[in-house]
Amino acid sequence: MGSCPRRSAHWGHQVAVFLPRYGTIPLKDARRVYDSLPVWLGAARYDTSIWRADRGVPYYFLDCPELYDREGLYGVNGGGLSG
Repeated sequence: MGSCPRRSAHWGHQVAVFLPRYGTIPLKDARRVYDSLPVWLGAARYDTSIWRADRGVPYYFLDCPELYDREGLYGVNGGGLSG
């Protein structure tokens, strides 16, 4: 996700990046653009919000602490949600 979005925008493409908001991603320069967006994964419902940060192109982050606020991107020692 480094230079590709900005380079594509430079070439005239409309670009936006949408990512999960992991706990290590600060939101200090972002603004919340959507509250209370329900996301269903099977029978489980998660209440999420969407944040936007402009970094040359818009970056959108799906904020759901129950799913993404964990140590590391893949959990402790790369073990996924269960650790």
